[in-house]
Amino acid sequence: MEPQQREREEAIRIKPKWVLKVLKWKLEGKSHSYIARELHTSTSRVSTDLNTFKKDWKRLLKFVDDVRNTNFFREQFRPKLTKIMQQGQLRMLQNELWPFATTPTCLKLDPTTRRLERTPEGDSTVVKIFEGRAHNKTLRELHEETGIVEETIRLMLKNTIYKGEYDWKGYHFSWPRLAIIDQKTWNNAQSPKIVPKRYGRRPHGWRSVKGLDIEVPKALEEVRTVFTLRLKEKSFRKISEEVGLSKSTVLRIIRNPIYKERGIVDPTSWEKAQVARRSGLRILEDTAKDIRSKREKTIMYFLAQRKHATVNEIAEELGLSFTQTRYWLKLLKKEGYVDVNIPEKPSRINPSQWYLRPKSSEMTK
Repeated sequence: MEPQQREREEAIRIKPKWVLKVLKWKLEGKSHSYIARELHTSTSRVSTDLNTFKKDWKRLLKFVDDVRNTNFFREQFRPKLTKIMQQGQLRMLQNELWPFATTPTCLKLDPTTRRLERTPEGDSTVVKIFEGRAHNKTLRELHEETGIVEETIRLMLKNTIYKGEYDWKGYHFSWPRLAIIDQKTWNNAQSPKIVPKRYGRRPHGWRSVKGLDIEVPKALEEVRTVFTLRLKEKSFRKISEEVGLSKSTVLRIIRNPIYKERGIVDPTSWEKAQVARRSGLRILEDTAKDIRSKREKTIMYFLAQRKHATVNEIAEELGLSFTQTRYWLKLLKKEGYVDVNIPEKPSRINPSQWYLRPKSSEMTK
């Protein structure tokens, strides 16, 4: 009982809001009777609270000092101070002033006016970095030429201030007087997007140079020729003979959507090339739209051309796996578009043959 009683005696017993009201009126010279009437309590209660505060105020002051040493109050006001600071920075940026401690590389800051200024030496360095990067120079080569650290060069290449623009927390600022390079040089200096590989291979038309994917004009011209011939309803074999590429390469070129995404082939031509076949082997548009999947359409076009085909033949021609091809064929069979001839003893020599059902064959001309 003694430790609990001692702890109860050492505890701060005042009620902050209540005591503050009492102290406020007491400092104004009000009597205990007046304070008791305002707080709807007795005079003895007011006297007791004042005596309690008189006994506890030293320990209360020590408690406040201890809390102040933990930076508690500073943490409470930090969000408000941060907001005030950001508002000041925004006003400075709107007036073309630089509010930050770090100055962009190759630019000079006037400490009096807080305005960024260009210098002849800095302009020549920035131009050398951006033009060098546009000609596929590495960061190490640019470091050896300019003496600037590689990481700093990487940050400079991403900083839009060198083309007279600046973005900060959703705000866009235009400062033409700071434009050292033009938009075209900026675009050429940016690292090109990584060309996505399919099946572990880089698409035909690009090669890797010092870690960058560079376009090969001759190969891209071959790609355009492939699509042109495909739209003329040439077979993969004839296209490969005319262009000088393997049949599998021609198939990968036609199936890869990157040529549509990068603007090598217009989207309409790419879509038409996916279902293009020799003349007289097309499914009417009003019937084909009932088939939900493009893959199903492609399989039906192929069967319309070949009449009969095995799962392996369809998979090899369309660039699918055996499992995927069998899955789509089963869906088409369930929908009534295709059927299969299963021999009495299926084997590799005598496999099952898939074909279009009569109602599908009637839709081809």
